Order: sequence, then structure tokens, then C-alpha cells
Amino acid sequence: MYQSAKYLINNHKVMYKFLFFLFFTISVSICRAQVVIGSSNVTPSAMLKLDSNTKALRIPGFSIINNTDALTPISSPANGLMVYNTSSDISNGIDKALAYWGSDGQYHFQGSTNIADNITDKDRIPILVFSANVGPKQPDTAGTTIFKTIPLAGAEILLDQHFAWNSDRYIFPKSGVYTVEILIDLSKSSTITNIGELRIINNGTTVATSFVKVIPSFNRGSIPVTLTRNFNANTNLIFNYRFSNLGAGTYRLESGTINIYRH
Repeated sequence: MYQSAKYLINNHKVMYKFLFFLFFTISVSICRAQVVIGSSNVTPSAMLKLDSNTKALRIPGFSIINNTDALTPISSPANGLMVYNTSSDISNGIDKALAYWGSDGQYHFQGSTNIADNITDKDRIPILVFSANVGPKQPDTAGTTIFKTIPLAGAEILLDQHFAWNSDRYIFPKSGVYTVEILIDLSKSSTITNIGELRIINNGTTVATSFVKVIPSFNRGSIPVTLTRNFNANTNLIFNYRFSNLGAGTYRLESGTINIYRH
């Protein structure tokens, strides 16, 4: 009888020790808030630690085709949600890379800080970073020698990869080699043979000039300019035009195109 009682007491002690150890382990785990897989070494700053020479963490792969879509491919993504994107769209800054949903309501891609920059810098492929269709401008009084600057309204801008256009000028987002293409069509009311002139100006310095002689019977002329050179970050580019020897009447910029490529 005595032995049986002693046996039960010892069993209770063992059980108490086991429960205490279990409770202590759970408490420590909760306090540390850390899970370690693959080793017994802990890192105090990590909630989850994976130690392995042959295995790694695999992030689920989804196709993100719109970086501001809060429904597709994941409905109502939480801030910091991380996935691997399996699709790409350079024009919209979407890359095949790790992506997370930010507090600004869009996915951010970790393949590079800027997808367009990554493509051009790594593969040396020129990419269109700005494009505009220039619409008709207000007529200008004939006889003046003052150059007119080409402004652009929002609807005229077809692509602005770096949001670099500011009213009547393009501000380069980073230093590098760019190709600038511009073509404008000028009309005039007078019948005098005139010279149309187009200038590209970088930070106050004329870097390219083109002329066209307008035949009186047509009263129109197209002026093209193509320029490839190095431009510094935060410098601006403006486009000026005019008619010389106008005499009487008026002249007008009827249409045009502006394209800027980065190499």
C-alpha cells in the first residue's frame, strides 16, 4: 500500500514537471515570437528563421497585370503581402520579380527600383520614355522674330514614363544618353517665301536647330529634328519654333510629334 502511494506521488511529480516544462516552453515561444526551422540556433530579431543548405522558402506565384488592382490576383491584399509575380509589363512598371502590396494601394516590384531603368541599363535597349502628339496652337502675329515655346496639354501626352513633363518642358529624371525626335508642321497666311525654324534647347543652351523653306503656293512646312546625346539629370529640354521674314499675316503650329528614348 505504501509503495503504491509512493509510486502515485512520483508519477504526479513527473507529470507536474512535464506540464511545467511544456507551459514554460510555450510561454518562452510566445514571448520570443520566433519559429526556427532547420537548426537550434536562434536569432532574436527574427520571428521566422530558416536554416538549411539545401532548401529554401518558396513564395506563391501569381500573375499581376495591374499594379493597382486590389481584387486580382488577390482580393483585398493586406499591407506587406508578398508574392512572386509571373508576368511583366514594362510600360506599366510590372516585372517578373518579388512584389509586395504597399500602403499606397499598389504592388511594388523588387527586381529593380525602376523596371524601365533595369531593362535599358542591363540590356542596352533604347526604350520610349516620353511620347506626345502636338495639337494645333494659337496663331501668332506675323512679322515677329520671337521664338514660341511648345506647350503640351494633358491629352496631348501619350506616354510619360517618369512623369517628367512640366507644362512646356521635359525634365530629365536621371543622367544618361537620350534620343530626342520632334517633327512639327507649320502653316502661315502670307504668300511670302519664309524660313521656318525649330530649336531644341537644353537648360538655356541651343543643342540642335533645323530649318525649312516654305513654298508660297503651299503656305506650309514640316520641320524634323533628331538628336542623340548625353543629358544630365534635372536639366530641362524645351522646343522653340518661329517663322522668319513673315511680312503680313499670321503663322501657326498645326501639329507635331515628340518622342524621347533613353539608352
